[in-house]
Amino acid sequence: MKNKFKQIGLIVFSLTMCACNQSGQTVPLDSIAVEEPIEISLKTSLYQEWLNDYQEKNPQWYKTDKNRRAFVKDFEKNIVSNIDFAKSVCDDNRSKIVNKEYISGNDEGDKLYAFEYKIKFNLPVPIPDGSSEGISYIYMRYGIMSLIPRNASSEYPYTADANYAERFDKHVPDRWKLEMGTYFIGNKVD
Repeated sequence: MKNKFKQIGLIVFSLTMCACNQSGQTVPLDSIAVEEPIEISLKTSLYQEWLNDYQEKNPQWYKTDKNRRAFVKDFEKNIVSNIDFAKSVCDDNRSKIVNKEYISGNDEGDKLYAFEYKIKFNLPVPIPDGSSEGISYIYMRYGIMSLIPRNASSEYPYTADANYAERFDKHVPDRWKLEMGTYFIGNKVD
């Protein structure tokens, strides 16, 4: 995130310098010191594309238990059938890991961890709650189980060679928080 702010700041600075150049002289680009190449990515993750698309097609999906269950079911279908979607759920920068727990290890030194993610996202149409604005956001929680090789960091789920995802538990409905379930994401050994 710091790099993006730094890159945006550099762009604004460069544009300001060009605009403030009252003499009409051209400032050569190679005279501006740049520490690293500017790379601004507007790429959206598969997970975020799915969320945007789902809300566009179902703008009031969160108003009934039945519709919330359909939302969770669609999320589950995508995560267990598309490993790239599952990886994007693990790597999405809008989601925050709020808890990490060591579960067990094996003889090779690999460690099984459970990661709890929480994400707050805006609703397309606020839910009435008696106030003039209503509730305009909802929290979503999901868990990721990951077997992490002994030589890899256990800071995040390990998805480098993941080719398999499976649901671990059942959905529990909640009006203001969505429990999306817990999933194992890793390499399936036949």
